[in-house]
Amino acid sequence: MEVLRKEEGKPWRVLEFYSGIGGMRYSLIEAGVGAEVVEAFDINDVANDVYEHNFGHRPHQGNIQTLSAGDLDNYKASAWLLSPPCQPYTRQGLQKGSSDARASSFLKILELIPQTSRPPLMLFVENVVGFETSDTHKRMIAMLRENHFDTQEFILSPLQFGVPYSRPRYFCLGKMKDKVSSLQELRLRYFTPREVANLHSFPDDFQFPGHVSLRQRYALVGNSLSVGVVAPLFRYLFTHE
Repeated sequence: MEVLRKEEGKPWRVLEFYSGIGGMRYSLIEAGVGAEVVEAFDINDVANDVYEHNFGHRPHQGNIQTLSAGDLDNYKASAWLLSPPCQPYTRQGLQKGSSDARASSFLKILELIPQTSRPPLMLFVENVVGFETSDTHKRMIAMLRENHFDTQEFILSPLQFGVPYSRPRYFCLGKMKDKVSSLQELRLRYFTPREVANLHSFPDDFQFPGHVSLRQRYALVGNSLSVGVVAPLFRYLFTHE
């Protein structure tokens, strides 16, 4: 089993799962860690329209559960970034956890790690507060330990990074052992989608394509992550050896 390292003078190769409107990718850019998203994955066609509109690349669209270990090996990616559906872990989503069908694709990705011939060196997982007490979380940590990952877990809010927006989220940073050193949902109702994107620290040139409805824009930014929180975590993940 070959663990992929960063080639000298070349960017980190990254896979972005559940890419949404590109919050992870913007966070990588903001972090300035020299990383390249070699593929993104999302099942939502409208989110993929927004992603393509801003990055000029359309994510792989389809059920992530259809991906094989061989498919992922082909990308030769050193890092996997995952922001899986949060509904199974929220009160509104009845907190079904891993019994919720929406959690199954995330667990399937983790199950592929030992099957790959080129497993990732790093993993990054983002989700809502509540995920850390779920059965899915327990299974994730067990899988990562079985596959020789050291993990660090955080509950962080944009307020802690100087962003005037209280939205605590769960984060997990994983690094493969011995290869490198270890290491509530809030509904804002009177902001425009662009203003909500600003609260998430999306750049000024982020745009929605014209055909995306107002309702869809609110839903997409409401499900996105905070670039202002994730970018510093990426700096830590990619540079602390």
